[in-house]
Amino acid sequence: MKRGERRPADLKLKAALESYVASPNTRSRENLLGLLANSTLIFLAEEPKSGDTKVRLAFTREAEAVVLPAFTDDVALLRWAPTGGHTFVADARGFVPAVLAGPFEGLSINPGSSSSVTIHRQELESLAGKPDRA
Repeated sequence: MKRGERRPADLKLKAALESYVASPNTRSRENLLGLLANSTLIFLAEEPKSGDTKVRLAFTREAEAVVLPAFTDDVALLRWAPTGGHTFVADARGFVPAVLAGPFEGLSINPGSSSSVTIHRQELESLAGKPDRA
């Protein structure tokens, strides 16, 4: 993310995160997952090396599980990574398969915020229409 650069925020997903954290129940979780399936998120990535076309996404650990941090907007990203960094923006059709193809146990949305929620691998597999991992 370059200084002064702004992307549209996914305000519906951000509101669903806040709603789920305020009242964690099946209905608010299903609403959150439904919005996630049609969302666009921001990911931190390593600065690409000259001529390299691969995207290397940043990851973190939550309770010994490797998760992929993702952000609904620049404000949430900068709360977690105050200096910003190279970013990659993807919609659900792009990021769900990427999470499932990697070693990730889930997707941590807006880590570092009071409305951070982790979407576990089984839920992502369900969103992608894939069978559960053994």
